[in-house]
Amino acid sequence: MLTPLFCAMAVLSTLNLYAQFPRGTLFSDNFESATNVSFYTIAQQQTNNALATDSDPNNAQIGTWFTYGGEADGFPSPNTGVAGIQVTTNIDTPPPYSGTYQGSNVLRVYRSPVGGGSATCANFASTQIGGKVRITWRLMYHNTSAGRASCMIHFSGTQNAIGNEGFDTARISFLVNPDGSTESFSGGGFHPFPLTTIAHQWQTNQLDVDLDAQSFEWTIDGTSSGVISGFGNAPGNTLASVTFRGGSSANDLFYVDSLQAIPLTKPIAADHTPTSGQTVETFTPLVYTLTDGFTATSELVVKTNSIQLKINGSAVTPDAITKSNEVTTIRYSAPGGWAPQSSNFVQLVYSDTNAPPGFSTNTFSFIVLQALASTPPRQQEDSPEGLIVIEAEDFDRNIPSVDTPTLDAMSWSAVTDPAGFSGASAMYAGPESLRPEEGGGPMKVNVGSNISNTPRMDYKVRFLRTGTHYFWIRASGKDGSSDSVHIGLDGNFLNEPISSFPLAYTWSDIINGSTAAAVFVPSVGYHFLTIWMRENGFVMDKLLITANANYVPTGTGPAETPFGPYSSYWTFEEASGLALDVDDDPFNGTLLGAATRTNSVFGTPVPHTGAVNTKSINFTGVDGDAVDMGGGTNADIGSGDFTLQGWINARSIPGGTAFIAGKHIATLFGSKGYELIANTSGGGFTVSGSISGGGAVVTATSGALNLAQWYHVALVRGGGTVKKKKENWKEKPKEIRIH
Repeated sequence: MLTPLFCAMAVLSTLNLYAQFPRGTLFSDNFESATNVSFYTIAQQQTNNALATDSDPNNAQIGTWFTYGGEADGFPSPNTGVAGIQVTTNIDTPPPYSGTYQGSNVLRVYRSPVGGGSATCANFASTQIGGKVRITWRLMYHNTSAGRASCMIHFSGTQNAIGNEGFDTARISFLVNPDGSTESFSGGGFHPFPLTTIAHQWQTNQLDVDLDAQSFEWTIDGTSSGVISGFGNAPGNTLASVTFRGGSSANDLFYVDSLQAIPLTKPIAADHTPTSGQTVETFTPLVYTLTDGFTATSELVVKTNSIQLKINGSAVTPDAITKSNEVTTIRYSAPGGWAPQSSNFVQLVYSDTNAPPGFSTNTFSFIVLQALASTPPRQQEDSPEGLIVIEAEDFDRNIPSVDTPTLDAMSWSAVTDPAGFSGASAMYAGPESLRPEEGGGPMKVNVGSNISNTPRMDYKVRFLRTGTHYFWIRASGKDGSSDSVHIGLDGNFLNEPISSFPLAYTWSDIINGSTAAAVFVPSVGYHFLTIWMRENGFVMDKLLITANANYVPTGTGPAETPFGPYSSYWTFEEASGLALDVDDDPFNGTLLGAATRTNSVFGTPVPHTGAVNTKSINFTGVDGDAVDMGGGTNADIGSGDFTLQGWINARSIPGGTAFIAGKHIATLFGSKGYELIANTSGGGFTVSGSISGGGAVVTATSGALNLAQWYHVALVRGGGTVKKKKENWKEKPKEIRIH
């Protein structure tokens, strides 16, 4: 056993979060708090473009605005129009309009024939999962000469609604035409809607959505569409944003005021990581969050002792269940980690506290990646450049994509063409042709920023410093459709690819045409780099990362970084579950007996990472209390140099002797292993370290130490090993250090 001790539709009450808003308000904006406001008409701005004001709608009272592609800006060319989204105090006349709006400011959505886009998205403060939601807004349609769909309103289940400025991925889409007719969009087509708007008149709009029944009702000034069944465009039970868009590119113009989204009913919301279908690492924890809800007549509060968690059909005990205000958190880490390349099905059952209780079940599945290679990571060079250099073919994991109905499976494979690579080969992202049964023709693929199913290569590294580091890739791109690749740290990719590779092997760090590719390394120690295919046909030779912003590799670049030593490091900073090994291939520890985490810590940051130190492991002194790191190879020290170190605080030494950390194997020829032991000495204690290769035991002992005080102890062996006959080894610890 290795046990290193690194202690280290209803009327709702308004008694709620926001006193002036209905309970649980998801979004609210009357545009009176906008940071920038335009005081000019469109005509004034067209005459003098300098008057065009950057007036993105933020700040909302609840929620946030996201304006697409900088479309809050005035159009840059004088006298040609303005691009679309402004908060203004000046409503354009002529034509005259009727009706009123609240306050001084309104949202103007304008798109001239020569201007840019005009779309802005109101992101809710939180995503509504199930239940009923009411969205209200005032709208004045102000141009009867525009084209079809000149006013578009999209209701989406995600924030910053993607896909043609909210158009493609909306649950529900409403369109207002110049003649006042309305349409909905679903299933790729437009469908007449049984409502009519009145141009140049402020009207009150209301949308009631039942996310569980997948139905909705649109009302304009009290005239209802009736209940419409089905979210034909993007079915789902979440609602997270509303997008307003000028959709015809022909002088679209409308105004919006008093936008609000409130839940009418809100079931207990279940969210989780991993997400459904996500691919994760072996030791990724499972975390559920349940948020209390309400109906029109009662509260829905999670009953924590009703929670039942199953993995692949078998009941498991969560590591921790905690509740803070309205949120219940359930955490679970699989002992020994999830099986590599496994699919796992998760089921959570829970109830509310009502009588009788209402039970709910949430299910999802996720996939575990194949394991990384067992070789140690490549260790960062201790120099001003802080280099890590890796040949592309020396990956620690190579994962192909999965064949789908729309895309053939793809992979990274070793190639020797084109010539000029620096190692044994380069790595090619392919294929570039269809399968014979598909006709065998050319196949060009660009996954854009969707890396969910694209081939990847992972490389283990150990950083010696934190902060900003810079990526360089040496690669070949035979044309403009095969010259970019995605890169990232610890599974998180940069939003833009590294590009600008000609046919001949070339070093590039360019993203967005000119910016250097950079990433922030949050901690020293073990991490992994990932290369994802973006375009097939790309050929990669070498990867380099440096801490020096001015470093530029040339030629074939520096020699490949050697492997670092095997290492394991346990901080005990987890909230619950396994004691994670945060360095190298992880050998995670399992808490045994009455061993628990405690907030009693030494007064310095966590060594090795510099992170704030918050927890340690508490042992009661009863036999069986332990953290078992299993039989990982990192604990097999062999005959080379090694260090076993950690922080300890001994409050007492039951029985006069207490095991701190080590590994022992009992054999026919005597015990082998190493350990740190605490021994009572006077009113305090000493720490001794011993190493045995099956023969004589070599021991070194510290001086006297005080109880109830933190000490850093280290057992260090530095080249004192002498091999004897057969199974006998004499192993000499160089020193025991106490800090």
